[in-house]
Amino acid sequence: MVKRERRYAMPNWADVEYKCVGDPKEVRSLHKVLKYMDDRKTSIIENDFGKWWLGNLVDRLGGDWTTFSYTHLTLPNICRC
Repeated sequence: MVKRERRYAMPNWADVEYKCVGDPKEVRSLHKVLKYMDDRKTSIIENDFGKWWLGNLVDRLGGDWTTFSYTHLTLPNICRC
């Protein structure tokens, strides 16, 4: 007799919080762009990732997502394992 395992979907309760620091005028400007993206029902640029695709943000900030390079972006070492 084969024992059947019960498999349950585990909910993703992850919560991400970002902190923007810098010139208050620039932070407010970024907030305005993010609010605009959040209020939209559809993506700014048609894509398969949805309205929060990074290309939408690049476009709204005046960049060209087709030539934007992500290779220079780095994340700080925040995990001290």
